[in-house]
Amino acid sequence: YYLRCDREGSARDEIAMSKIGRSANCDKGDVSVWSERFGGAALVTGASMGIGEAFAQALAAGGMDLVLVDCDRERLEALARTLEAEHRIRAVTVAVDLAHPDAAQAVRTGVEAAGLSIGLLINNAGYGVYGPFTEQNSSEQAGMVDVNCRAPVSLTRAFAPDMVAR
Repeated sequence: YYLRCDREGSARDEIAMSKIGRSANCDKGDVSVWSERFGGAALVTGASMGIGEAFAQALAAGGMDLVLVDCDRERLEALARTLEAEHRIRAVTVAVDLAHPDAAQAVRTGVEAAGLSIGLLINNAGYGVYGPFTEQNSSEQAGMVDVNCRAPVSLTRAFAPDMVAR
């Protein structure tokens, strides 16, 4: 991650995927402005590895509570334990396949059961099916569209009204 800060030292919304770097006017404490700015917890899909895990680590370092969503329950729970121990935040896991039509409702139910509200939604989960189109499995193509397109829209629909109201 690269977190850019303005001259007053408050965090801007610019994150680039690389190693954590900070300008001279930004320190770890400044990242916590995200929790003040967005309120609630950050929900990160595709959180068990890669860019999603990096988002989760950076947000936890800034003091934000997290809802980690992915289909890999073991990796999610291990990440949650690590982030809670290292950053003294709350990390809730929701293991769900975002290709499932009711995935957004399952995530919403998990968030409500944990007593959290979402202030920042990072729709990071996604994948691609490769090869000649006519040789691809149609159910894999449909799953890819569900995860990459339907799930982000459904999750945004599920959480945006509360975020806007705040």
